[in-house]
Amino acid sequence: MVDTYGHTFKPISKLKTQFANLPTEYKYALAALVGEYDTRGQQGYQLTGEFFDWFEDHFAERYTIEGPRGAGRDVELSTIYPDFKGSYPCDFVVRRNSDQEVLAVGFARYDSTRGGAQSDDRTGGNANKVEKAKAFDQVTPTRLKLIFLSDGPGLTHGDTWEEACALDGQWDGRVRVVTLKLAEARITPDWLEG
Repeated sequence: MVDTYGHTFKPISKLKTQFANLPTEYKYALAALVGEYDTRGQQGYQLTGEFFDWFEDHFAERYTIEGPRGAGRDVELSTIYPDFKGSYPCDFVVRRNSDQEVLAVGFARYDSTRGGAQSDDRTGGNANKVEKAKAFDQVTPTRLKLIFLSDGPGLTHGDTWEEACALDGQWDGRVRVVTLKLAEARITPDWLEG
């Protein structure tokens, strides 16, 4: 990175001079912004862990849930369905215990964004996941359901909320958007196996 972009960096002496004249409240604000990246992703890992715990508490006798409970490699759809071509990373996979049939794949996102382009990328990416699953289902019929576990203050952003609502119920009801609080009402055996 330094080799490529180093010529665009400020000289360190100029940066030191600018920081020396920076008001204290600006330093606090800057420290808070930089500090956000220290825990980036942790809330998403916590969300996934709590969902896994909830799922196992409610369904351990009927279903398994697989995937990383924190940082780790996503489950590629091609490892479940070898005929699937391309990249389709999933955060978790739900299987029926009795025959190990895959019933659902899921995506967990903690959205701390205040909207904008990051929100648009997320919801557009989710819609793309639905379209890819539908296209694959035309070639290789499955009973696959899609779960979009979403939580965090970013959901209150108007566009993000509207996109989540539009996504929910697509593909003849095979798509569910849930929060941790809604999981019990929305992720049911009837839906998973229906």
